[in-house]
Parts: sequence; structure tokens; C-alpha cells
Amino acid sequence: MLKYLSAKPVFYIFLLIGFTLRFLQFGDVPTGLHGDEASIGYEAFSLLKTGADRWGYKLPAYFLSWGSGQNTLYGYLSIPFIYIFGLNVFSVRLLSGILGILCIPMAYKLCMLLFKSEKIAKVAAILYIFDPFLFMTSRWGDEFNIVPFFTLLFLGLLTKALIISEKNDLFVSEKITIVAVFPAMVLFFYAYAPSLFIVPIFLILIVLVYRKALLKHIKLFGLSALLGLIFISPFLLFILKNNILKHSLPFETSLPFSLPIMLSPRERIFIGLGENLAIIKQNMFFAFSGFIDLYVWIYNTTHFRVAHFFVIFLVPAIVYLTSFFWKNKLKPQNILLIWAAASFSIFFLYHVNLNRSLHFQSVVPILVSFGLVTVYEKIKEGVFKQIVLISTFVFFVFQASSFFGEYFIKYPHYSVFPKDVKWALDIAEKSKRSGEKIALSKQLVFNYLYPAFYNNYSPEKFQKEVKTDKTTGNVIVYSFGHYFMLGDVVNIPKTGNVLVINELKGEKSFIAMLHNNEKLAIFDKFSKEIIAKDINHEWQVVRFINNKNDK
Repeated sequence: MLKYLSAKPVFYIFLLIGFTLRFLQFGDVPTGLHGDEASIGYEAFSLLKTGADRWGYKLPAYFLSWGSGQNTLYGYLSIPFIYIFGLNVFSVRLLSGILGILCIPMAYKLCMLLFKSEKIAKVAAILYIFDPFLFMTSRWGDEFNIVPFFTLLFLGLLTKALIISEKNDLFVSEKITIVAVFPAMVLFFYAYAPSLFIVPIFLILIVLVYRKALLKHIKLFGLSALLGLIFISPFLLFILKNNILKHSLPFETSLPFSLPIMLSPRERIFIGLGENLAIIKQNMFFAFSGFIDLYVWIYNTTHFRVAHFFVIFLVPAIVYLTSFFWKNKLKPQNILLIWAAASFSIFFLYHVNLNRSLHFQSVVPILVSFGLVTVYEKIKEGVFKQIVLISTFVFFVFQASSFFGEYFIKYPHYSVFPKDVKWALDIAEKSKRSGEKIALSKQLVFNYLYPAFYNNYSPEKFQKEVKTDKTTGNVIVYSFGHYFMLGDVVNIPKTGNVLVINELKGEKSFIAMLHNNEKLAIFDKFSKEIIAKDINHEWQVVRFINNKNDK
């Protein structure tokens, strides 16, 4: 039966279904817009318009964003899509969608390089198509969603390079493959923060295991390393400034890029033994429970929660690969095991969830496909073997249909991404009288980003008008243009909130975009005119009129 499932016509049908699902209701599901998407989208928009991020940093090596920083690669790669389609939800998510599609043939190609087995390659591609978590990463726009693509790209290049290195005479295309290895590797540092720990560990292990292959073509690998060092130099200078020296570099003004100083660290390594052990225990429970992640903003179903299909087959995959490693240390197949070990190392460093462990999650379908096919082929021919295969296939169909049914039918109604913000902003703008200010709900995290994003607010104007507080470790925005922030659930300073409230109290009237259950007791003496309120929406638009000023 496995032969029929992996037959070309059936496989192509699976591919067609996968491509269709990736772009079905694309941009509309998940409903709403996450604050991270608004942030990275507006950064890309600002880079496109001004050559600088939203705070005015020219070609930054790292986005300052809300204060603790945001990786830049997703933003830079999104610029062409924003140029073509404008700044909107579709264009910000399009990079994730395209790279998610490309992961499917890349998973197939990597398996063929590693195992030379069409069965394993096709099962891996099918699992990549229907894997719930990896499917979710292709549906919305955040920095970590591009990690699977660059994981497969880098591992594919490295595997091919090590296979090529066994030859003495190389074609030009083969030399280019070797030279491309280290530049591909350093892209991780611009993609997602955990790479800072995972990639150096992986590199050390690779050098130790494959040093003879690297030395055989030392000139090509040396050139690759040199190019990688050039590409990573902005990030290294950023680390030097922020984590070591903690002050500006003497030559910084002459650089063609900028090195923003972070207001607070994004991650920290737990030093206390007790705290470390507690985190490790929590992470091990997360791993051995099948990577069940309760972060609903990443992925959620009402019926059941599942990270990957058939995670139980990780066990035989790891066992077989480890056995193979000890017997054949120099074979390229060991790259997969070394990457899995290096990427799993962060489970011993700090609290992880699905997105933080995405370097490991990216190879789970490949490991599972290897384990599944290996176990199946170890079973003797007979009725039991067919029962195992049919049961596995039925379980897969049930899980996939349940997940995708809920994702497209139920998930849009309970997605926790802020919904209907554009609806409320549009009504507020249309209702705004000359000189009137618009106040934004304190229940909307990073509320200032939404009018900047949805209205394609001029980055030049934003940089000139914005009033901020940077004393708390976050960039707190009080106002820009005619928008005022009614606090923020992320620790807005009390003094700043008073400044905004006092300014609004001096107005004859202002419009507020509020959550449906939100009240502004401080403005109780103002008369209120509800402009728009819909039980099907999360927000209401209200005009507050200062009776004292009317007298």
C-alpha cells in the first residue's frame, strides 16, 4: 500500500492539495492582525520609503521595534511584496506563504540527498504539506516563520557540499554550492534569536566530525567562511555594541548600516541552578508530551491540540540515526542528527515553546518520515504489516481533516489576533471633525502600530511627530499626528498616561476607539456619543464631548 501512496499520480494530488491549502483564504485566516505582523510590516514599509526603520535607524542590523528588538530578515525580504501590493495584511504574510510552499519540494530534495529513498522523501513532503504547526507558520507574518525554509536550504547546501567534497575535480556549479554554505548559515542570525545559540553549536560539531572533508577543499570552504564572516559582520558589531561594550562604537557613524542600542534584553540565559532545573523540567515535559503548545496566538484548535503527526516515530528515527552515526561518522546522513542535537540544546537554556524550538521543529517531519518508513520496512510482510499501514493512513486522514476543518471553519471565529481594528479605525477617521484627536484603546497591545500600518502612515511624518518614553525598557508611544494612546497593557508609565489624559481633557471633543467592554472612568464628566458599536465586532467608536468647554 505504501507503494501506491507514494506513486507519482497520488503524490502529485497531495502536492496540489498542499499548495491549495497554503493559499486558501490567505490573508483572511488567521483573522485580524497580530502586533508582531504590524511591527515588522511597518518596518519594511519604512525601509522601502526612507531607507530606515520606523525610529529612523538607517538599514539597521537589528530592529529596535518596541525596545527589546526584532530580527530583520523577514522585514528586508518583505520589501518587494510591499512595493508591489502596498502595505496590508496580504503583503506582510506573503513571504511566509511563498517560503512555506517552497519547503515542500525542499524537504523532498533534502531527504533524497540524505537517504536516497523516494519513499522517505515523499512521506516527508506529504508530512510537510499537512503538518499543523508548519502549516500555521506559512499563514501569517512573523520573524520566526521563515526558519523552516532557511533550515532546509542550509542543510541541503551543506549535505550537497559534503557529498561533492568526496570528489577531487569539481564543476563550477559544485564549487558555487560549497561557497554558498556559510553565507546561507549566517542568515539564521538575522532570522530568529535562538540561532545565536544553535548555529555555533552545530558549526563546532560539523567541524569536529567533517574536518577531513572540509580540509580537502579548504580553499573553497575558506572562501565560503570569509563571505559568511562579511555577511555576519553587521550582526557581530551589533552584539559587540549591545552585549559586550554596551556603548557606541568609535567608527559607527561611518558604517553603511546602523546598530541600534536595545533598551532591554530580549532573552536571558538562566544562571540560577534551581531556576535552570525548573526550566529544563518544564521543557522536557513540553518535548515528551509531543510538543503540545498552549500558545493560542501561534496555533489553536478547539477539538484537540497537536503539533505534529506521528511524533512517536521520532524515537526510532533518533535510535537508528544514532546507531548509524557511530558506525559511519563521516557520512553526510549524520548532518540531520547533528542538527537535531544542536537545535535541541536550547531546551537546556531557557523556556521554549513551538516557535522558539522551530529550528528543531523544522526537521521533525523528516525525522518522522525516516522513522515511519524504517519501522514499516522492518515489519515482516503479511496481514499485520498491512493493518499497521492502513491504521496509520486512517489516523493521518482523520487528524488532517479534523485540523484543517477546524482551521478554516472554526478558527476564524475565535482567533486571538486583534480583529476588526481596521473597521473601527476607518469609522473613526470618517467621523473625525476638523482638529479632533483619535484616542486608541489601552487594551490593544502596541496600539500605535495599527493606525500606522492600516493607514500607511508616512514614516517621515511618524518620525517627526511621535512622542515616546524610553525609560522603562520599552519604547512607549504616547502620540503621533492626531492619534493618542490611552495607555498600553505593556507597562505604560503612569506619568506618560497622565500627560495623554490631560491633553485630551483640554479638547472640546475627541474620538476614542475602545474595546466593547472598555470604559474610561476618567472621562465620566464628558458626554458620550456612540458613533458605531456592533456586537459582531470587538470595538466601538465613541465621541467624548467636553461639556465644560461647551459652556
